[in-house]
Amino acid sequence: MYRVKNLTQTFLLIVVGLIAGCQQPDSAAAPQPKQPPPMVTVAPVVQQKIVRTHELVGRTASVRTVNIVTRVEGFLEKRNFKEGEDVSKDDLLFIIEQEPYQIAVKAAEALVSEAEATLENARTYLKRVQSVRKGAVSQSDLDKAESDFKRAEAALMQTKANLEQAQLNLSYTEIRAPFSGRISRANVHEGNLVKPDTGTLATLVQMDPMYALFTVNSGTVLTEFQNQIQRGKATTFTPKLILPNGTEYPYAGVEDFVDHRVDERTGTITIRAKFPNPARNVLPGQAEIPHTLRILLPGQFVRVRVQRDEVRTEKVIPQAAIQQDQTGKFVLVVDAENRVHKRNITTGDKEGVKWIVKEGLEVGEMVIVEGLQKVRPGTTVEIASKPSGDNKEGA
Repeated sequence: MYRVKNLTQTFLLIVVGLIAGCQQPDSAAAPQPKQPPPMVTVAPVVQQKIVRTHELVGRTASVRTVNIVTRVEGFLEKRNFKEGEDVSKDDLLFIIEQEPYQIAVKAAEALVSEAEATLENARTYLKRVQSVRKGAVSQSDLDKAESDFKRAEAALMQTKANLEQAQLNLSYTEIRAPFSGRISRANVHEGNLVKPDTGTLATLVQMDPMYALFTVNSGTVLTEFQNQIQRGKATTFTPKLILPNGTEYPYAGVEDFVDHRVDERTGTITIRAKFPNPARNVLPGQAEIPHTLRILLPGQFVRVRVQRDEVRTEKVIPQAAIQQDQTGKFVLVVDAENRVHKRNITTGDKEGVKWIVKEGLEVGEMVIVEGLQKVRPGTTVEIASKPSGDNKEGA
């Protein structure tokens, strides 16, 4: 038993020795090569002339819109326009049956003639009574003659007023365009009885010029007002439109209106700009007349590009250089010894693919734009292509 135990211990010692021998370092192994510094691409902080531009969501609206209604009752005799086409101011749109109103005018004219004759008789009789020698007629006869004359005058005035009303009602049977614009489809067709409570016969919309309404944060407007007060000079802006299909509208607009109050729900202020919207005629296809086309239509969603007239010089860096963590926005700066440093920055507005830098960087410093995932602060890097640091001002 004692011999078996000794053999077992001897065997274990041999195994342990073999394992220990396998773990001895190989003195003949070659040393690991030193890793080269990571390769990065940098860009300089440059100064650039900035024309402040903002894009805001807006909607187009007509300068004037009117619902065409009738002022008199009658059967609709004729629609005198092509639905969806442009009409000019005072163009005839609808005709309501005129015969009853023509008859009413003639009747009123007859009453005027009758009243004129009555007045003339009253005038003649009054003159006759007044010409008689005093004492030949009683005072009551004289008073009655004067009263009859005044009543005849009043009756004539009333019949003339009735005639004017009849003529006015007759003119209302012809409904004309109050201004130039585009007419909608007709809501009532010929042969229907129409009256003032019938509702809208058609809608007329002024197409040129066209409004674009958009909202701006009240804080932004307040800052702008404060800047203008500080400068002592009003700053204008030139609004442009980006259409729903992404193309730029070829005509610039003008600032037209700034609302006098802030929307309590959204904290924004409504601003309105006015744009020309000229007509373009195209040859007809299967239609009977040429079409008049305009690019802007009321109710379109557009992007309003607001460009201020003032030009400023700002420090800018590429968007690709900017990172963000819990402390805010930062960049990785490469110094003269190619060592990386983290730099917290304060940015302004975005200008294309660049950001304005308000604080944290100086002109000429190099920021990493490619290879950010390969480095960290304190790392030494190799610059792939070092840009010229002499470019102090961009276009």
